[in-house]
Amino acid sequence: MASDSTEATSEEERVRKRVYFRERKRILRIKQIADRQDLEGTIMELTERLQMLQLRSRALRTPPSPLSFLQWKDVAAAIQEGRNESIADHRKLNQLVFVSKSTLESMKRWVESSFAPVAVRRTPSPFHIGFFALMV
Repeated sequence: MASDSTEATSEEERVRKRVYFRERKRILRIKQIADRQDLEGTIMELTERLQMLQLRSRALRTPPSPLSFLQWKDVAAAIQEGRNESIADHRKLNQLVFVSKSTLESMKRWVESSFAPVAVRRTPSPFHIGFFALMV
């Protein structure tokens, strides 16, 4: 019986060690996978940075030609931006003209209603008769 319990204990110990090492290896594999993914991400970042620096150094080494100054998309975007600003200015100015015309019309009506019309004499005054006689 003692040997049975010793064998059972050693068997349990062996199973426990096997489970422990299996779990330990699983954790190490997970860690290795995470490390590998981190390294692959770093490789991607560094590759992109290298390509950007190579393009920049190539651009500095080659003299610019008149056609390589701006991309057509940049020019189109700038023209579109200028057009939008121009349209906005046009709308503001049209609104200002409308407000100014409205103000002018209301001021005309106010002036016309505020002042009584001056009576115009139809018959010439003696002064005018003498003045016109001299001119002839």
